[in-house]
Amino acid sequence: MIHIMRRRESCITLLQHENQPVLMDTSAMYNQKVGYIHINPVAAAFVAEPQHWIHGSAADYYTDKKGLLVIAFFEGFKILIQ
Repeated sequence: MIHIMRRRESCITLLQHENQPVLMDTSAMYNQKVGYIHINPVAAAFVAEPQHWIHGSAADYYTDKKGLLVIAFFEGFKILIQ
């Protein structure tokens, strides 16, 4: 966990205090998590479209181009392209 100290009486937490494993056992849950990951650079105004973020996997999901990351697609999950 990383803290940034602002003055002596307060600090800002950049990372979550704890995380818990989540079983992604349905296509809907898988698509929700992948969609969330892909939309983060857009929400932060780093890029206009998810597939423009070169450090992510959106290009592999949304275009016929190959991104920088090696992507493993799991059998049994239906990937919804929006």
